[in-house]
Amino acid sequence: MGRHRTATFTFTSYQTESCQLFCVRSNKTAVTGNAIIASRQSKAPPIPEEWGFYAKTFECTHAGKYAPRGEGQRPHQNVRPLGCKAQINLCYPTTRLAIRDDVMTSVDILQRSGVKKKKTILKYIREHSDCKPVIRDVHNLVASLKAREIGTATVAERLHKWMVEQQRILKCSKSS
Repeated sequence: MGRHRTATFTFTSYQTESCQLFCVRSNKTAVTGNAIIASRQSKAPPIPEEWGFYAKTFECTHAGKYAPRGEGQRPHQNVRPLGCKAQINLCYPTTRLAIRDDVMTSVDILQRSGVKKKKTILKYIREHSDCKPVIRDVHNLVASLKAREIGTATVAERLHKWMVEQQRILKCSKSS
């Protein structure tokens, strides 16, 4: 079975389109992952605990061996296990986003200053860090920075903040 990697992979839509159901076989939590990293004394950065699960393994609903259910049943009724070996491993690509704090601060400043092209931010990250993110990583990073900036503010507070920001931008454009 081949491997398939894509940044925009939607698992539920894949199941719908292929008419193939998958069940969760195992989960790896961030806590257990961090324990493994610590026990191996690895240089890998710890996994953020807010992720909950950082890896899940799904297997086809037809996985496993068929076991007769006893006597008295009609044959081949409610048989699901057929020995299918289809398996999907979903995990976070953490190695692509091992961004240092100084680069992250600069990316936050770029995003706040109104840089619209994500390719500009992508180019900056690639030039100033060792990681090689893809454009989808930058979109997710900018979205998380915006969400962190907004926080738990109410709509009125966000509107007020936006209006103050627009006034500041107008003053800057008039003075230059």
